Amino acid sequence: MLKKINFWRIALILWLVFSVAYVAYGEWTRFKVFVMQGSYNQGVEDAVAKVIDESKNCKGFPVNLGQTSVTLVNVECLKQGEQGKAPTK
Repeated sequence: MLKKINFWRIALILWLVFSVAYVAYGEWTRFKVFVMQGSYNQGVEDAVAKVIDESKNCKGFPVNLGQTSVTLVNVECLKQGEQGKAPTK
């Protein structure tokens, strides 16, 4: 009888330990994903803010991604430049 009680006690303790570990692992994984998503969103926000700040100078500015590079210009600056020109005939 004593062996049966010890077996069930050990089985219950093992089940409890594995259950807690499983739930803790799931919560840790969810937390990591939440932090990564927040970091990604902050990076996107920072990049867009930098592009907006750079475009306010009315000068072209380079944007690079790997080996690809383009020069961006604010359209509002182009419109201001067209309004200042005299029409040519």
